[in-house]
Amino acid sequence: MNPMSRGLTTGRRALLRTCARFLLLAVTVVLIVGVLPAMSHAAPAEPTAPATGAAESSQSQDPSSAPSATTDAPADGQAPTTTSAAQDPAAPQSAASLAVDNLVVTKIDETGKEISGPLHVGSSIATLSFTWTGSATTLKAGDSFTIELPAELAYRAPGVRPFTYDLGESEPTEVGSCEITTTAMTCTFNEVIPGRAAQGYTALNGSGRIQVGTVAATAQEELTFRVNGKDVSVDLPGQGGIIKGAAVYKPLGLTKGARGLTDQSTAVGWVIGFGTEKLQEAYAAAGTPTTFDGSERIITLTDELGPGQAFPDPSAWTLVRTNSQGAPDSERLILDTSAAGATTTQAGSFSIEVVPGQVYEGGSDATIILRGPFAAQTNYQVLYDAPVTSQNGKAVAGFVYDNVVAVSGAVLAERATKSFVDSFSFDVTMEVGYGTFSVAKFLSGQASDQVDPASTFTVAVDYQLPGGASLKDYPGWQAPGTVNSAGTGGTAELEVTVGRRSVFTGPKASMVLPAGTKVSLTEKTPTAQAPTGYTWGEGAFTIGGTPASELTIEDRRVIEADLTNSLEVQAVGSLAVTAKVSPQDSPFASDTFEIAYSCTLPGGGIISDVLKVAAGSTVKASDIVAGAECSISESEATRAREGYTVATRIVPVGAEKPGVTIVAGEVAEVVVEHIYTAAGQAPPADGSGGADSPRGFQLSKTVTGSASDKAGTVFLFDYACTGA
Repeated sequence: MNPMSRGLTTGRRALLRTCARFLLLAVTVVLIVGVLPAMSHAAPAEPTAPATGAAESSQSQDPSSAPSATTDAPADGQAPTTTSAAQDPAAPQSAASLAVDNLVVTKIDETGKEISGPLHVGSSIATLSFTWTGSATTLKAGDSFTIELPAELAYRAPGVRPFTYDLGESEPTEVGSCEITTTAMTCTFNEVIPGRAAQGYTALNGSGRIQVGTVAATAQEELTFRVNGKDVSVDLPGQGGIIKGAAVYKPLGLTKGARGLTDQSTAVGWVIGFGTEKLQEAYAAAGTPTTFDGSERIITLTDELGPGQAFPDPSAWTLVRTNSQGAPDSERLILDTSAAGATTTQAGSFSIEVVPGQVYEGGSDATIILRGPFAAQTNYQVLYDAPVTSQNGKAVAGFVYDNVVAVSGAVLAERATKSFVDSFSFDVTMEVGYGTFSVAKFLSGQASDQVDPASTFTVAVDYQLPGGASLKDYPGWQAPGTVNSAGTGGTAELEVTVGRRSVFTGPKASMVLPAGTKVSLTEKTPTAQAPTGYTWGEGAFTIGGTPASELTIEDRRVIEADLTNSLEVQAVGSLAVTAKVSPQDSPFASDTFEIAYSCTLPGGGIISDVLKVAAGSTVKASDIVAGAECSISESEATRAREGYTVATRIVPVGAEKPGVTIVAGEVAEVVVEHIYTAAGQAPPADGSGGADSPRGFQLSKTVTGSASDKAGTVFLFDYACTGA
């Protein structure tokens, strides 16, 4: 199977924005509560900020369906004039201290990258961006602004989205929230910012951005938005308004996609697409010619899910006909669900059968058998929702969901991935000559979805000032972290959270690092708990989609870097204990002994267990992490026998010290020998017990007091024998 990979690329916006934008996934709502000069202070000192800030976004894409509607365009010459809501005395009282301006609609692709051309009904995604201004001295709790959409557009993700401001405390503070329906968004401030007015804060401004979808066509190239109760005219991207294009048949080969994900999703909606025209060619190329002409045919697909998700019940799958060469604009027709039996439709009798396969570490697979009179030059889809398997049953931000599908009997395979980042972001408004960077944290690979979504990782930041400059060349600037002795650079740390984008800031949030500063990023050894049986692999940085860990600060820019970690299967070894009894004719030569082991793990922590080992046999312990230091012990109760004394020797095979070190892929062997002697007799040196045979001696070691935990430990003694 040769699945094709799809990568996510980072889009950049050059117009009306000064920040480089990272992956925009699902609904993106960004309320940027400006830091100086956005929120200026009357006193000379500027507000401070901690070393991190969070930036979040999410992606939504539905390749399986698209709404469609048509609206008559307004008559020529009737376009409304542009009006600023801030200038309207009739604006709602709650918006009196807030003005909303600079509304811009931009066409984007599903990754958030800006693209050219007009919008199309049902299939296009756009962002609505805007700025807002107010005054911290007049803002009151409950003050709000509202943006209502024209009938041709709809907000893509209704809900309530909080927005925050960094007040220099341990975490950003929620200062308000936006309530979003499909037609309107109202953003309301709470009491936090008004409470700061007494500290000298005056100007207050910010910006926002949210994704919208297209639901109706229009020839008008400007649409009327309702902002704080007044009409505002906004240009549409491209030319021609919003277009309802003529349906076009495009023969599919094999495609794989997924519907949108957010932090509230409980399943990944996978869509498998295929067309009989390309499928017929693929069968012929593979030496298994199959003609699709409306006769009964069987198409078999194999589907493999990556970690973090599971196949749904076999009855929860759907087969759909989308369109054909002869009917490019035909409505979607459900041919069958995978409930028992076939379904008879106007296109014939079809059935879909799903046979679950293996569930293994890192994923599962299934076989999909499609039967029916598949028509020539026709496209079809198989739809199903794969429940996620995270701890809380919801999709994990930053986790990459993976899926591979292939056609049996043809060399056709397709791979798709789906991920998202949380929907809220905090951006910084900079002063001239300064910039910063941000880091988004992702996890990938098997078992990554088992990691606590609140886990944090530490990025070490090393920076060097440009052109041989030193700290004295930047009056008024306070360097972040620890400055080196020459004053030409320094080091700092940035805490990042899985699925979030964290912005690096300094003592002055608007003056982080001078433009031209060289920054090197490295990930410190993760302290987040890895799932059992796994260890953290080396983190990989990318900047602009290219592997890199070094960047140069740009004026008034936030350069975006991504950091991805994968989990690796932890190296293990084992421990085997052999029990022996001497002499060989001892009445206890077939007894079973309870032998304990205790291992200190490399990363801390202790594991222990008791093995029941019969004399003359060997018992192997469960896998133990490589590098663990283990000790063996045996209680007096398990080795004592009435009427006999016992000497016990615990000997690690091939070791020079009493304990053993677990080596990856190897089994450490330990022999525990019990030498029994009838009470009152000395043990024979050779175990024969003959009257004239050489005699030996026995040495016992007793441990008491605070060292009682050393019971069972082997102690070494030297001895010398003289005389005849």
